[in-house]
Amino acid sequence: MMKKIAWMMLALVGLSGCIPVAMGAAGAVVADKAVEQNEGGEGLF
Repeated sequence: MMKKIAWMMLALVGLSGCIPVAMGAAGAVVADKAVEQNEGGEGLF
C-alpha cells in the first residue's frame, strides 16, 4: 500500500513540474500566431 502511495506522489510531483512548461509552450505558440497575423511574415519563431 505504501509503495502505491509513493508512486502516486512521485507521479503528481512529476506532472506538476511539467504543467508550467506545457503552459509556457502554449503561450509562445499563441504569441507567435498573433505576431504573424499582425505583422505578417514568420512571426517570432
